[in-house]
Amino acid sequence: MPYIFFRAHIIEVNYLINTYLGKLTNLFKEEHMKNIQLTARFKIHPGKEQAFKELAAACMACVKEKDTNTLQYDWYFSNDSSECMVRETYTDSDAILAHVANLGPLFGQFLELAEFTPEIYGNPSDTLLAAVSAFNPKVYSFYQGL
Repeated sequence: MPYIFFRAHIIEVNYLINTYLGKLTNLFKEEHMKNIQLTARFKIHPGKEQAFKELAAACMACVKEKDTNTLQYDWYFSNDSSECMVRETYTDSDAILAHVANLGPLFGQFLELAEFTPEIYGNPSDTLLAAVSAFNPKVYSFYQGL
């Protein structure tokens, strides 16, 4: 009798763990899919590397001061400083639109110094896609992850 009682409790505990773990996993995935990631790729015009880096520093200061829903804003340069990639993560599409508004004319200055190609990862809103359509972004939908 104790073995059957013990085994029944193990089965019940396993059921509860699997049920709630599954719910937590789904909740995490739903929350993860709300985040929008962006890779901003810049091919810097020859001789404009220093001006580009100075503008990048101004953008970082602006983001630190004004953005509230930016989760990641990391800048990377190639070894010869001819290319730059900015890895960005936002809570949602509205956060990206606010970020763009906060940067204002700074972003336009980048376009004078480099070629720009955006990549968007996640499920961007129609409003965001319309706002960036002139840059012909590549959009990647979330498939799976940890």
